[in-house]
Amino acid sequence: MNLIEFINKTEATRNIGQVECMSLEEATATITNLMSSMGMSNPSTPTNSSSKGVTVKKKGNTIIITLSMFNPPITFVWTNLLPAKALPDVIAKIIEEKKKIGSINNITLSDGTRLVQLGVTR
Repeated sequence: MNLIEFINKTEATRNIGQVECMSLEEATATITNLMSSMGMSNPSTPTNSSSKGVTVKKKGNTIIITLSMFNPPITFVWTNLLPAKALPDVIAKIIEEKKKIGSINNITLSDGTRLVQLGVTR
């Protein structure tokens, strides 16, 4: 067995669960709540990898959100801070580019403005 075969055999993805949404707004809320409940939001230390990730795909008129475990962990880069209202457009771009979301930061400023930042695979 060569090195590439060994690496391919040791990589594993295990789907934990899946949910279907009918709109981008519903998918955005579901992703935010799912990641929050699974400990994938507002990490206490800087991080660029995660063993859990969310994949978002579009199938017809349905948006499918899948929570998976990755071994080895997925690596990701952080987006800039975005207004929370821009999140559906960012999710649409993630679907188009077939990327995974490894983490999310939710920030509320003192004036009530909500911002988000996503850890997205390259």
